[in-house]
Amino acid sequence: SSATFCSVILERNTPIPCRATRQYASVDDRQTRFKVTVLQGEEGQLTKECLVVGEKELELTPRKCTEPSLDVSMSYDPSGMVTVTVRDLVSGTPEDITHRFFETH
Repeated sequence: SSATFCSVILERNTPIPCRATRQYASVDDRQTRFKVTVLQGEEGQLTKECLVVGEKELELTPRKCTEPSLDVSMSYDPSGMVTVTVRDLVSGTPEDITHRFFETH
């Protein structure tokens, strides 16, 4: 299997509270699932070397894989709560899919 690498949304040592968003595309036009794995790691680090904080798998409607169609936002508050929100820009669903994780360190 091929190696996978981290895609950083919130940089280390970003002042808290903080929030950032990054766009992603599917890898195939027929893709029906998108798995968000929240990791603690560095840009370019192998995912297998990172700490898994949480993950969630989402259903997708068909979309062109050449265009970013998912917004993944991450916020971190002073209590140590990490909130990850995924917005599907294709389906137009008004509700965000939100998952909250507590920082382990």
